[in-house]
Amino acid sequence: MSSCKSRMGQTELRNLLLSPINDRRELEKRLSFIKFVQQPVNLDFIASIHDNIKQFQNVVHMIYHTIFINDISKGYRGKSELLAELDQAVTNNLLGLEESISNALDFNAGNKKGRPVIKFGLDENLDAKLLHQQDVSKHVTAAARFAANDLPDFIDECKVVYLPEMGHLMVIKRWEPDCDPEQLESLGYQFMFALGGVLHYKNPLCVELDKRLGDINAEIIDHENRILRRLSAFTLKYNKDIRQALKAVAIIDCLIAMAKVSQQNNYVKPELNDLRIQEIEECRHPLMEQILNSFEANDFKSGGLHSHMKIITGANGSGKSIFLKQILLAVYLAHVGCYIPAKKANIGLVDSMHCLIQTKESAVVRLSSFMMDTSQVIHCASPSSLIIMDEFGRGTLEDDGLILLVSFLNHFLSKGELCPHILVSTHFQRISTMLPESQYLEYLKMNHTVENGTFCFLHKMAAGVSDSYAFDIASAILSPDRIGRAKQYFQWIQRNERGELPEETLKIQNQYVFDNLNVELISEDSNDNN
Repeated sequence: MSSCKSRMGQTELRNLLLSPINDRRELEKRLSFIKFVQQPVNLDFIASIHDNIKQFQNVVHMIYHTIFINDISKGYRGKSELLAELDQAVTNNLLGLEESISNALDFNAGNKKGRPVIKFGLDENLDAKLLHQQDVSKHVTAAARFAANDLPDFIDECKVVYLPEMGHLMVIKRWEPDCDPEQLESLGYQFMFALGGVLHYKNPLCVELDKRLGDINAEIIDHENRILRRLSAFTLKYNKDIRQALKAVAIIDCLIAMAKVSQQNNYVKPELNDLRIQEIEECRHPLMEQILNSFEANDFKSGGLHSHMKIITGANGSGKSIFLKQILLAVYLAHVGCYIPAKKANIGLVDSMHCLIQTKESAVVRLSSFMMDTSQVIHCASPSSLIIMDEFGRGTLEDDGLILLVSFLNHFLSKGELCPHILVSTHFQRISTMLPESQYLEYLKMNHTVENGTFCFLHKMAAGVSDSYAFDIASAILSPDRIGRAKQYFQWIQRNERGELPEETLKIQNQYVFDNLNVELISEDSNDNN
């Protein structure tokens, strides 16, 4: 969003990100404009658009610069559909409004005074007051010269100023740091106030100027405000024309921002299809690759000749969740109309994306976390949906979670060719023995290697079901003896056997039981004595 040059561009970018669409024509239009922006031959033109968008400070500037952007886009409308739409959005009503505003307001004078100023010649009564104001300034200058002759010699200069509501005042700099402002009272100077090192007085000359000239400045400002109110009411009549043109510029602003980010991070333009086929080569996570020195990209293929359901197994920290999220983000960005972080991509338009990663439970909703996860997906998912599930069923007993996951996947697997795109990560390796074999089902795992006795994740996807690496990972912090005993216990549990513990282990367990029993007996004796 920081790449957008206007506040409305940031707002429009936020709206685009919050509202992904599957309108292929609209998405192609956005992607084509991003490609247009990235072409070197158009860099000067895009820079000129950005320079004008930076000037969007108020409605008047927005209207003027929007029309200017449309004028300089004349030679590029055939290359970009968005620029042609901008030309259609700039209506004759908007052009007439801009001309009326330009004829009414003096922008140069307004920038100096910090407020809107009406041009001379627009209103006869206002022009008469402005001419009278010029005469006032001449009288004020002459009055200041006349008053300076009557001042004491220790005062070098003075001037007459006009303040609304207070009229004309004589301004004199302090002649001494601790001077008495009332010292000039004998000359007819009534002290009014001090501001910084300047003293303000009201004398007979200022009173005479107030009577003759009146509050001309206030009258001019009131008159200009009346004209501005009429001009505002006139502008509001064309509210629809203004909004239509500004929305077109806002979309251009946010798409230029997308184009710059895509170019900086080596994103590619995705090809879009309506065949429910997802093919992404060397997909990357847009955030993780920014904070890691090296990021391992992975491919993803679903639909068509490829399986629809992928079940990913692997140890904690192997990269399962990151893979799920990067695929989801890639498909999501394509449905926003943005380039995606990959080497090549063919994205099938989806109806919905369901992400079951973290469930927020509530006592108000009388449903279990698993029911909340599955109910919406089962009822709303279509064959063109994308479903992401990260370790579903981990919040309950292993057998219960496994049965819930198998039942959920069987529901979609039974649909055959109409099965949605489903990506599941899990630690339940046994799931491969509980699901039926199908051409729409594929098992993947995260690869690893062992270097110098150290277990290392490669974060690279491969076919198959992962084994348990608990002992390999634990070997980094536990002694070989303990690892060996743990493996022995694990085998007994798997075989449902009762093994014989080593004598040393029995001594430790017996001592532990004795210590805890002794503590319990002492506690009971203390309670009896009390």
